[in-house]
Amino acid sequence: MSSDTQPCFTLYLAGEAPAEAVLEAIRQAMQALVDGVYDLDVVNVLEHAEEADAEGVFCTPTLVININGMECRLIGGLVRGERARILDTAQRETGHGETE
Repeated sequence: MSSDTQPCFTLYLAGEAPAEAVLEAIRQAMQALVDGVYDLDVVNVLEHAEEADAEGVFCTPTLVININGMECRLIGGLVRGERARILDTAQRETGHGETE
């Protein structure tokens, strides 16, 4: 995990690699939320169950957003409206990012 000064987004999945559309929506949301450098980690919980357990991730997919020490989580399928859902939740929970 990265420090509190560098925003970090972690996507927890069970086995399958995320669809390119989901990754692109996450990237766009990250760029809208933070201006500059950020981390994006993808964790396969089937291979790294202990990491998911330590982070309190018990279902997939889960997107954990850490900005300035504040955390929010999106749990469930990221199929439709990914960018809007990510932005809305992260802005509401962290008070960070662009307003639309």
